[in-house]
Amino acid sequence: METIRFATIGTGVITEHFIAQIPKVEEAELVACHSRDVERAREFGEPFGATLFFDDVEELAACDEIDAVYVASPNCFHHDQALACIRAGKHVLVEKPFAGNAREAREMLDAAREQGVVCMEAMRSIHDPAYAVIREKIGELGTLREASVRFSKFSPRARNFDKGEVPHVLNPRFCTGSTLDIGCYPIDWTVATFGAPKRIQAMGVVVPVPGVAEDDPYRMVDLAGNAHFAYDGFVAEVSWGKVYNNHLDTQIAGEEATLLVDRQSEPKRVTLVKPKPHVGKGWGTGEGEASDVEIPHVDDNIQSELEDFVAGIRGEEAPHMSVADQAQITLDSAEAMDEIRRQMGVVFPCD
Repeated sequence: METIRFATIGTGVITEHFIAQIPKVEEAELVACHSRDVERAREFGEPFGATLFFDDVEELAACDEIDAVYVASPNCFHHDQALACIRAGKHVLVEKPFAGNAREAREMLDAAREQGVVCMEAMRSIHDPAYAVIREKIGELGTLREASVRFSKFSPRARNFDKGEVPHVLNPRFCTGSTLDIGCYPIDWTVATFGAPKRIQAMGVVVPVPGVAEDDPYRMVDLAGNAHFAYDGFVAEVSWGKVYNNHLDTQIAGEEATLLVDRQSEPKRVTLVKPKPHVGKGWGTGEGEASDVEIPHVDDNIQSELEDFVAGIRGEEAPHMSVADQAQITLDSAEAMDEIRRQMGVVFPCD
């Protein structure tokens, strides 16, 4: 296979970001776009050079001029749309969150394996080239004891609740809420870095969806959340939200040193802090000697995830993270998010 011919499903901002990275990957090109309205697909895709336009996923999946599909529709459509493409022999890159729950994620990955195609979650943070350096530096921290992994961004759409309006990103009927919309970033990152947790204790800011009856099973939605992931001798606190901005670094603390990451979703600054030698009697005050860690920077780490996806299709070694490694992280993270929602009392139709 020479060039991977891409189609996109979805016409949101994230799709524009993805399409902008395609010309930076030599083995990829955009050929098609999908929207529920074919004219909207044409209006969206033509400026980027697309020449094929669809309003039917089955027709897109059957097109011989398409090799791979990027799925960036609302969460509730990921499973069915990805499966339609997979069963037609297309490779599929699915925007985060990969699926509404772990059952759907497993079905998608199993179908891809049976069809002999690549199916990968577009979790850009762990494909960022800086992530490999962070993983390496963790080896200098000594025995790990605690981590605080944070990612929160205020969404103006959350204010619509006060007006009785329900945006898709906070509507359980669309298989979303803060945990899947933004919590998937720190949750996937934590699972990728430390593995699947042995136990989870979660709580969240859970409120009724405006205008939904009290006996409706999809009445509650999470606006923010916090979970403790327990490991042997180590605990990770993971927090996320759609109703506030986080200004604290992610911290990984070991007995020998601490690592600070300014933005785990897209690192720009990483700092290693080693404690100063304790001199004299009395209690230490926690001072440390900080040094910057040199990390590679990319303009947009969506390019990095695209490079890994294309490498997987071509049977080449991934420059950042392999498709197989990403698949296990995706499944373990989906199971963690299922448990978090269970403890919060947030239910989706796909459950």
